[in-house]
This record gives sequence, structure tokens and C-alpha cells, in this order.
Amino acid sequence: MKIMLDPVEYKSKPTKNEIGIINNRIIKHPVSIEPEQLANEIITGKSFVPAYLEKKNGIIKRQAKYWTNQELVCLDFDEGLSLKEGLELFKNSAMFIYTTLSHSDSQHKFRVVMRTNELMTNPSDYESTYDYWLNKYPMCDSQCKDISRIFFGGKDLYVINYNNRIDINYNKNNKQFIKEHNVSSINGLHDGLRYPNIYNNLVGVPKRVDLIKEGDIDKLREVLNVEPKVFYTRTEAVEYINNVDMSELLGIDNPKKFSCIFHDDENPSANIFKKVDDKDKSSVYIYKCFSRCCNFKVGTTRKLIEHIRGCNKTEAFDFLLKVYNISIEETEDQKEQRAEIQKNIELLMDGTLKNDHEVLYERIRPYIRDLIVLHTIAKENIPPKHYTEEQVEFLIYCSMRHLASIIGVKDHKRIMKTVSLFVYLGLIFRKDKTDLPSEFIENVKKVIGEETTKTISFFGIPKYEESKHFEFGEQKAIEFKDNNMNMKSFGYEMLLRTVGFEEASRVYPKRKQKNLNKQQSDLSSIFEKVVMHQIQEKGWTTVKIIKEDVEATEGFKESKLKMIVGEIINKYDLETIQLNKKIKDKYNIDINGYPKIICQRGSIN
Repeated sequence: MKIMLDPVEYKSKPTKNEIGIINNRIIKHPVSIEPEQLANEIITGKSFVPAYLEKKNGIIKRQAKYWTNQELVCLDFDEGLSLKEGLELFKNSAMFIYTTLSHSDSQHKFRVVMRTNELMTNPSDYESTYDYWLNKYPMCDSQCKDISRIFFGGKDLYVINYNNRIDINYNKNNKQFIKEHNVSSINGLHDGLRYPNIYNNLVGVPKRVDLIKEGDIDKLREVLNVEPKVFYTRTEAVEYINNVDMSELLGIDNPKKFSCIFHDDENPSANIFKKVDDKDKSSVYIYKCFSRCCNFKVGTTRKLIEHIRGCNKTEAFDFLLKVYNISIEETEDQKEQRAEIQKNIELLMDGTLKNDHEVLYERIRPYIRDLIVLHTIAKENIPPKHYTEEQVEFLIYCSMRHLASIIGVKDHKRIMKTVSLFVYLGLIFRKDKTDLPSEFIENVKKVIGEETTKTISFFGIPKYEESKHFEFGEQKAIEFKDNNMNMKSFGYEMLLRTVGFEEASRVYPKRKQKNLNKQQSDLSSIFEKVVMHQIQEKGWTTVKIIKEDVEATEGFKESKLKMIVGEIINKYDLETIQLNKKIKDKYNIDINGYPKIICQRGSIN
């Protein structure tokens, strides 16, 4: 077989930048390869184009006009088919199946690799072959049909039979073949064998969809056998709605394959599945139709109701609350806490910080919106009561990924750093689950599930109207500034080096047993000698000059240099001074520009 094979291995799905590099590199690497060898290359993480691309007028690109021939047919399944079902369905046709780099136990993602019994040299052969398979398995990603598509490497290999072949001849007249033999394409002929339909038809769908359209709440409650439910937060209600069985709501007997409710669907192309987030373990039911003519495509239960009833998101949610007989009640404790949280938000926005605590304000100014979002989450998740008489904080729980998604930041690590800054400044407190009332933890488990509870963080938010909190924050912001800390390097190690073990442990309690390793200690020692030698020799130095002397050191990172410099400034009573022309002339400092210099405290003024 002739294909294009990238020589570089990847252990995780390539990033957007890496994909561009692969695209430019893979066209330079045509190979002749046997199926078994290809399978083994794929699971090392190598990408491939299952076609042979050839230069035209000395130029080659990953485009259709450079396509020459092809023997492989690759199908990509991300949803709608489990790995076990795939192995059974393709046992007489595929050479092998491999799981993608994004595959997980909760979300099966795999690729089926087949080989034709003759070389495809005409694009129409290729197109008709893929049309047959996409028609046969509409849950397959239709992008597979791209004649020069790159398929990334994978994790695990499942060998079926390297000698299996598929016939391309009948594919050319597939629609006519289906019509003549009165066969549904999902049960079509394949290698002379007819597969049994592994799916059941839907039951009672039109009736329940009509009830939803008509808004017949009483009848829906009756058929769904609904019992009244009371929740004390909107979040609890949303979690419940996300996890109600969508197939039961629609009356679908087997959700894996059924005729879509939104269009005439002779070849069943819709399915329902439960999507579980691998990171925070949250889950939601999803409806997906693989037909190209469907005007719905994919969505949650709420979006499904929007589409069926022609309403907006709020109306859809309210409708579901009524169907499932859910009431959201608010206790007096909740009303009081919500009012107190609102006071905090107002203090963050009304100029109090800017006017009375200037250094603190400047430190958190870029992140005030993030802090307000944390308060908003707290308002939406207030427990129905104070769990102890001593409780003076608003308790909040959320995952950093969820917080990042609400704020609109892709990198949740940036949010983790920002939240840690709030903890350092005393604007919020980290709470260990073992220190929280057991009744509160049990309530959280009921709302989001035991597994999800393991992945979230707990915080307490104090009442800012007590001036001590902003005063503490002001002192910490001054400390941050005096120690030349910065957000790029902010973390446990920086705090450990600059303000000590106790403070680092307060901000990062889960790391309080961790000390610097030998390499970190050795780096500190080397940087310290360099800094002090430069100051003794010239009376001053700069971070740039220090960097030039130490960047060849093993384990060097600029972020670590800035952390260690802060530690050295504290240890030897040094200070940083903004250089200006007067100081340069007075102390004969020969350096380009006017950077900050590091010197012995009081030696330069």
C-alpha cells in the first residue's frame, strides 16, 4: 500500500500549531507499507493520509488534485457506536480498529481501517465507496470523505484480520442496489454477508412529541410517572434536568439508533447518549442526528425542547421544571446570605477598593470580574441553611474548569493561579472537605454526585463589609509588590521562597508537606552566589545581567530566576530601584536604558 506517513510520534492529540506542522511535513513522506506495519506505526502516535499523493508540475499539497490512488478506507466514530459494537460490526470487513488519542471509557472514539480488493485510481470510485459506508453508518464522521484527510495516531490496537478486504464494485451503484433489493442501507450487504439490525425501533415517539408540542403537562407527568421534587438552588435543578433520561421523555425504546423526530428518516440516523466530562465527571444527555438534512443535529434536553416547542432557553427550562414537577424554594437563610453576597459585589464595584485600598485594588484590578463571578456562583449555590452557628463565610464549590468556562478562559490553569492570588490576599479562603460540616458535603454529593465531588474545590468567602478583610488584603498586596512577585511565576514555590513555608501552606494547603528538591536547592545556591558577587563587584545588578550569567545552568527557567531573586532580596536585605538619569550619573551606572536595578538597601538613593 502507498500512503503518506508522518515520521513524528505524538502521545496526545496534536494542537492547532502542531497540526499545521504535520500538514507541511506529511506530504514529504510517501511510504510503501504493509497493513501490520501501518497498524504498529499508528499506535506509536504517527499520523497518516490513507491515500498516495503525487507531485504535479513539481508541486505537492494535501489537496484533492494531488490525489493519485488509494486502497484504504478509514471511518471515524466519536459517538453513536461503542468499541465493542464496532468490533462486532466490522469483524468481516476491517483489518483493524484503533482508539484515538481522545478515547476514554466514558466516550468511545475509534477508527476503523479497511482495505479495498483493488486499487482505487478514479476519484469517483473513492467517492462512491465512502458514500456507501457513510450511508450504511451515518453516525460515522462525514469528514472522513475528505479525499486527502489526515488521520492522527492512536492509543490501542485491535487487530481483526489483516486479510479482510472490501469490494468497491457494488458501491458505485449503491442506491440502485438498495432500491432493487428493498434493503435498508443500515442493513446492507457487505462482503456477501447481511448484518442483523442491532437496533430496535422507537416506541410511541410521535405521541410523546405531540404531548410536548401541545404542552400537555398532566399527560406527560402521567406517562413519565413523575413525583414532586423540591430543590433549594437552581444549580440542583439544572443538574437534575441534565440527567433525566431523554429517551424516556421521548418514548424511545432503544436510544442507540432510531428515526430522527425532526425529519423524514427512512434510514434511522439519530441516537441519544449520556456525555460524561472526563475532568469534572459532570454528565448530560445528548440527542444527535447524523443525517445531513436534519435541521437540529445535536443538543441537550433543554435545546431539544426549544426546538420542539419553538421557545427560548428560559421557557424550555421552565417547561421541564413543570413536566418533572420540580419546585425551587428559597429559605430565609438563603435570602439573608444572598443579600450579604450582593453587598460584597457592590463593595467590589462601588469605588471602595480604589479609594481606600489603592495597592490592593491595583493588584486585583485585572481580575475583579473573576472575583465577581465567584460571588455569582456562590449566590446560585447557597445551601438551604447555615450548617454551624460559627459559620461566618459563604461556602462555595466549583471545579476550576467550570469556572474557566463561565469566565470564558480556555486555560483553566490561569484561573487556578488567579484564585490562589485571591486566597493569598485573604479575599477568599480555601476549605478542606474534612473541615466542612458533613451535612454540607452530603448535600453537595446529592446535587453533583460523589465522583464529581472528588474533583471540585471548596472555598469560603468572608463578608467584606468587615474592614479587616480589605486591610489584610492591602498588607498582602504591599508584600507582593515589595517582594517583586509577579503573576507569571505566582505559585507555591514562589511563596515558599519569598514569604516562607507558613504562607505558602496557607495558600496551597494540599502542598504543605512539600519542600524544595535538591535541584531547586542547588539552583537557589548558584543564583544566590551570582547575585551577591555582582552586587559586591559593582554595587548593583539587574535581572537581565543575572540571567546572562546563569541561563546555561542545568534546570534554568526564567520564571524560577524571578522567584529566587525575590527570595535573595529578602534574605540579604536588598531592594529594587527604578533607574533614572540622575541616579545613573550620580553612581556612574553604565547600562542601556533605565531598568530596575537590585542593590543593597539604602546604598543607592
